[in-house]
Amino acid sequence: MKRLELAQFPLDGLRLIEASAGTGKTYTIAALYLRHLLERGLPVTQLLGPALGVMLRWPGLLAFVPPMEVMQHPKVITELTGMKMTLGAYIKVGLRSYIIERLYNEREGVGGECDTLPRRYTQQPQTEDHRSVVPLERMLPLYYRNRGLDRRGSPKPATLRRLGVQV
Repeated sequence: MKRLELAQFPLDGLRLIEASAGTGKTYTIAALYLRHLLERGLPVTQLLGPALGVMLRWPGLLAFVPPMEVMQHPKVITELTGMKMTLGAYIKVGLRSYIIERLYNEREGVGGECDTLPRRYTQQPQTEDHRSVVPLERMLPLYYRNRGLDRRGSPKPATLRRLGVQV
């Protein structure tokens, strides 16, 4: 997997930065924001324009966002963007994103062999019961099948067709 080099990261276009908890997302966003300010001399209002528009239109939205049931997400997306979103389309977007991420990771050399958990879950009992370790070797095949992946963790051709993902 390639490391994100902030100094060489392109500032033009749209970019996706996805990471697990505690991996430095806030630091990364702050560093890229600072590069925009320093290297391009962009005013804060230009960088935050879309976000400011949302905050001005719905002032309380970012101050407190209560937990939502998944059924509410499509409605919120429709209200915020004006784009008609159904629950089915919302779920399909999530599935497509996941499959595209898998394809990207495979291209970068990160395949199903990396689908693992920390040893503290797979080798150390989670309770006093010695059987409480996570049986990952039994769970992965089920997970792959439910996600439309083959036994190695790669998206199946039928999954790509169903989601309209072309490789």
